[in-house]
Amino acid sequence: MPVNGDSCYYRVNSLFFYYISSFVVHICTATDNQTNMKRIIVLITLLVLTQTTFAQTTTNSSGAQTANLALSNAIELTFINGSGGTSSMVFYSLNDLINGVESTPQQLRVRSNKTFKITASTLGSKFSYQGNSILNTLLSVVSVLKISCTQASTGNVPGQLGSWKNFSLFTPTTILTDGAPGGNQTFTVKYKATPGLNVAAGIYTTTVRFTATQQ
Repeated sequence: MPVNGDSCYYRVNSLFFYYISSFVVHICTATDNQTNMKRIIVLITLLVLTQTTFAQTTTNSSGAQTANLALSNAIELTFINGSGGTSSMVFYSLNDLINGVESTPQQLRVRSNKTFKITASTLGSKFSYQGNSILNTLLSVVSVLKISCTQASTGNVPGQLGSWKNFSLFTPTTILTDGAPGGNQTFTVKYKATPGLNVAAGIYTTTVRFTATQQ
């Protein structure tokens, strides 16, 4: 059988047993002449010793190789725990329109091998409108929509945790800075929309884009 996975040793022993088997058959078919029998036995012994010596003098062969690791910086930002997709805020009353409505929490996860920051921006300055009205359908994202970071497992939240921040037309809103490297760095945001009363009924939509940037 092989010893420590050494295939060379296994082949030597196979050759050794092959010679023994062939001479055992020869012994059985030999004559009863005692002299011939002794010669055969001596020959077998010499062959066995020769094969044994060959197995013992076999040495291992080894080689060395350098393993290079080419690493690059990497970062990933994803929504988790059912977040993502569409975050809807429904306004049922005048009080909702005046005081605003908050969204459900949206949880995100960052995986990064360096410190990072998180920013948020909208893809347009106005909400897109779906409905039957023609007048009073232009809603400014900057004046209506706000965002707040309500939880962060790592990093610093500019301002006070849970405070509301306006979106900007020109620069992304910073949500988190100096996030520590890791594979499960989470934070949670909420939106608040305050349309006011001078607005037509319908569906208003904008897209918020989060960006994770290594520092």
